[in-house]
Amino acid sequence: GPDTYLHSGWNAMDGLLVLISIVDLVAMHQAALISSNPKSEGATHIFIINRVRGLKLVLQTLISSLQPIGHIVVICCTFFIIFGILGVQLFKGKFYYCEGPYSRNVTTRQQCEGMPDHRWKNQQYNFDNLGQVCVSRAQIFINNDK
Repeated sequence: GPDTYLHSGWNAMDGLLVLISIVDLVAMHQAALISSNPKSEGATHIFIINRVRGLKLVLQTLISSLQPIGHIVVICCTFFIIFGILGVQLFKGKFYYCEGPYSRNVTTRQQCEGMPDHRWKNQQYNFDNLGQVCVSRAQIFINNDK
């Protein structure tokens, strides 16, 4: 039916991973009983990596590429911080606006708070501190991907 556990693709993948883990535990237990070596590797890990040559190559490539990717991440984070500090310096406090029924031509906080039923409010995504800059930039990237 539509409400069963395996109806969702994510649940089917989770179930498959649990099933493989159980098979791995049983095979490891059997291998430990046969060889009397409790530290023997998992049988399914050996089976999967040794049988599928492409998977072994992919894992070796992934592991060898982690260090260069780490350097790139550090460089990107440095640029994000530099431009974030620049954004804070240029735009801190500039995204406030007046919220209310007659707020169209209101430009200052004093004008806004002087009117009944009006509030001086900041945008959800602003550049008031470095944390908000990072959240704003992430939101821009997310919205551009849609």
